Amino acid sequence: MAKHLLILLSSLFFILKSQAQVSCDDAFSPASYSIAHTENAYEATNMEHVQEWSEKALEVFSEVESITIDCECAEASDYAYKGYSAAEKCLEQTSWEEARYYSKRAMESARQMMNALSLCSNIPIDEIMSARGKSRPSQPNYDTYQETRPVASSNNYATYGERQYQNNEIEQQKQVLLEKQKNLLQEQRRIQQQLAQQKLLEEKLRRERETELLRQKKVKVNAETAINNIKKNYEKLLHSIGCDVDLNELRVNFYREIEDINSENLSDTKVFYVDRVNEIAEKFALKFADCLSQQ
Repeated sequence: MAKHLLILLSSLFFILKSQAQVSCDDAFSPASYSIAHTENAYEATNMEHVQEWSEKALEVFSEVESITIDCECAEASDYAYKGYSAAEKCLEQTSWEEARYYSKRAMESARQMMNALSLCSNIPIDEIMSARGKSRPSQPNYDTYQETRPVASSNNYATYGERQYQNNEIEQQKQVLLEKQKNLLQEQRRIQQQLAQQKLLEEKLRRERETELLRQKKVKVNAETAINNIKKNYEKLLHSIGCDVDLNELRVNFYREIEDINSENLSDTKVFYVDRVNEIAEKFALKFADCLSQQ
């Protein structure tokens, strides 16, 4: 029984494996189209044709991605997604150099995608391409599918258009950095001006406070002297009319320390002494009235 079960499981494994290979095989045809479309886009000499072929590549990239997800060829699926993204970016560009740059990235992803499909299906690329009427290039490197058709560019990896685009990108980054530096300098100057203005304001307020404090001290000395004289005159008047009273009942504290006026302004200082004069006058007025009523 166990032997039969093992045979059954082995058969099921080979059936599932065979189905997965068939499913991945279905991706070869759209993958070949993706290579052709992206090559045409890369070799196009005007903006319209670059984007026209890139738009066609979008559909086959999407088809390959869907198939390779189902057949669990993750690497091919990743390259299909990268190719789709590059072709999509190609359609967003506004210059031939930039569009061609992304079309090349899409083309490279398409070739890497075909290599990944070959590994997933265990079928050499020679067989895949010959079975679809397209021979494999003569380069010995099987890791990356290389282009075989001549293009109007230098032998370097970066074409003139790509180098121009990269140079433009670097120049734009420089301009952004210069603009940021300019803004930082302007902000620094603004802060320095604010600090200088704040320092001038603080110095102005300090001088004004010193002047005000001198006036408060002058008011203090003059007011206390005058109030003391007023109090003595009230006391003499009480004695002159024969009113003997306890002067402690008429005591009003109007003397202050310098620290007392530091925490107030000139107006507060004046109000304090005026209030003390009124308080003394009220107390003596009541004593005068009480004394005269008893005589």
